[in-house]
Amino acid sequence: MFTGIIEELGRIGNITRQSDGILMQIQAPKVTNGSKVGESIAVNGVCLTLNKVHGDTFSTLIMNATLKATNLGLLRKGDYVNLERALRLIDRLGGHIIYGHIDGLAKLTAKRNNIIELFIPVEFVKFAVEKCSVALDGISLTIQTLNKNIIRIGITPFTENNTNIKYWRVGSKINLETDVLVRWCNI
Repeated sequence: MFTGIIEELGRIGNITRQSDGILMQIQAPKVTNGSKVGESIAVNGVCLTLNKVHGDTFSTLIMNATLKATNLGLLRKGDYVNLERALRLIDRLGGHIIYGHIDGLAKLTAKRNNIIELFIPVEFVKFAVEKCSVALDGISLTIQTLNKNIIRIGITPFTENNTNIKYWRVGSKINLETDVLVRWCNI
């Protein structure tokens, strides 16, 4: 599990295509410190496994099914990704409970004055509740308003400066994970 409090912006290194997916290297001096092979890490909100840790770089295998369901297959060398190590039982929650299992892709429709608007797939609208949480590329955020299948979210300057939101543009595809507590109440 994760919290949606981004620890570091990592930078994509080499990407190697394999028959079962891609092997992606990510430079991330903070999250590699003390991390071990086999541990989980959220990359843009997607729960992945550390395959190798070497210095300030780690690699992870991203399976074809994950590439198809997330925005990770759209990433290129040099792109920045949000990183968060798995929650430990002694940690503060800080954000909200995130599994790292992406529900679908949202599409950025507007970005202005610290407000973003995103189109979310209609099947997830029932899980989008005003004043409740949503994870976008792994970032714990609060839905301000919902109008049909457009959500509006306020972004603090700290969040803008310390996540990949600063690189989002209108049309960007963003990993969406709805709030697990809202899902449990709406099933």
